[in-house]
Amino acid sequence: MTSRRVAAAAIAAAGILHLVLVPEYLAEAPLIGVLFLASAPLTGWAAWRLWRREDLPAWLLGAAVSAGMIGGFLLSRTVGFFGYSSAEWAEGIPSLLVEGVFLAIAARHVPKLLSRSRATSASVSAGGR
Repeated sequence: MTSRRVAAAAIAAAGILHLVLVPEYLAEAPLIGVLFLASAPLTGWAAWRLWRREDLPAWLLGAAVSAGMIGGFLLSRTVGFFGYSSAEWAEGIPSLLVEGVFLAIAARHVPKLLSRSRATSASVSAGGR
């Protein structure tokens, strides 16, 4: 399996892990429940696109959602996040792992795609003169 597909599986797993928690969080912390619910189509789209091909927008969306979920978790375990706080760190480990895997792989793929994109833009600009 390619690293891109491992990343696609990781971001899909992150979305599923959060989707499973939606009912609990809608009752306990409604805004966080809504954020978890919103993450499902975002992670699903990124996973689908990355499973099929290299796709810069999917990498960027997946990275943003992963970083946001990690940040929200850390805030909720330290200073609080939208009025919610918890001392339970262990429950977040599966999600943190798959989000971290996605970000680590994205850190390898995104710079290459950006440099390819810049090179293509530069050659198109030079050819139009």
